[in-house]
Amino acid sequence: HPFAALLAALRARTGSGILLNTSFNRAGEPLVHDAVGAFATFCTSDLDFVGVEDVLITKPAWAGAP
Repeated sequence: HPFAALLAALRARTGSGILLNTSFNRAGEPLVHDAVGAFATFCTSDLDFVGVEDVLITKPAWAGAP
């Protein structure tokens, strides 16, 4: 199966056989294209963390989702 072959090649190259393909946006909003958009979406969603380049941003435990 082509997808299984893709995952096997990914594991051989990176050591991880996990591939995630998803869009990053909220319903009715455009796709996130930059760090500012990622942070804005993060702040107005129920996401617990977001990674931008080599920075991981987390919400404090007391921060409730909007």
